[in-house]
Amino acid sequence: MTATTRGAGKAGSAEAHQFVAVIYKMWIMRCVSVPEQICSKLGRAARLPVVVTIAGRSLRTTLVAASGGGYRLFLNGAIRKAAGVGVGDPVAVSLRVDTASREPVVPPDLARALRAAPEAKKYFDGATTGTRREVVRYVEQPKSEAARGRRIARCIPVMVTRWEKKQERLRAKARRPATS
Repeated sequence: MTATTRGAGKAGSAEAHQFVAVIYKMWIMRCVSVPEQICSKLGRAARLPVVVTIAGRSLRTTLVAASGGGYRLFLNGAIRKAAGVGVGDPVAVSLRVDTASREPVVPPDLARALRAAPEAKKYFDGATTGTRREVVRYVEQPKSEAARGRRIARCIPVMVTRWEKKQERLRAKARRPATS
């Protein structure tokens, strides 16, 4: 594995880091290890949002902390196919820390439905960025307004139910006697 970096930025900066690594299989996923000298420049976090470029194709993803203070980069099938690589193949990787917001843009029709259902809005607002992004993707996927409306009508009650279950769990936890 070889590594080079461009620029002399600080940890967490948006400088580009290039390296070549061999793809390996971890369970059903394919990944590469980020070299130590690059990890030390990136800083330490459990998850680190990055933009990765492989074979001219960019992907917004997240580095995952690995044992020994390093990071692991999981490669999805689309990017592996575009690069024409698989397990055991070396791959040239360019990555930089992703400082752009990952918050999804909520479409107006979904925003109206959330305002009309306060419990669903509370659930949506408290959900992880990834969950909010998936809800938005689910709603925006259909091309017709009618299909979008049906999807919104399906997901609002699900969010209300999840909010209610979360509240029940919190109430049950509050009723438990304190242990010393």
